[in-house]
Amino acid sequence: ATTDTDDAEGNVLSRREVPPISEADVQRLTARFTGRICQVPPQYSAIKKQGERAYAVARRGGSAELEARPIVIHDLTVAVSHAGQCLDIGVHCGPGT
Repeated sequence: ATTDTDDAEGNVLSRREVPPISEADVQRLTARFTGRICQVPPQYSAIKKQGERAYAVARRGGSAELEARPIVIHDLTVAVSHAGQCLDIGVHCGPGT
């Protein structure tokens, strides 16, 4: 599902069926998200833009223009279960991720 806050707490904007995923699919994808990468923070984040938290602007219906930031993912583990319908994700990351 897609939500207006990019997390499980927000209002659901859309839903779609997700096809089952295999362990091989997961292994190919986790390599892309491990190490130093750039990440655009969500609108509902504590990052300050012009002296105000982005989440405060978003709660008023506004939008803060947040730039991509360098982050580090030290380790990313994903286990597939329930015939590819569930993922258990573990992340060891640097600060600000």
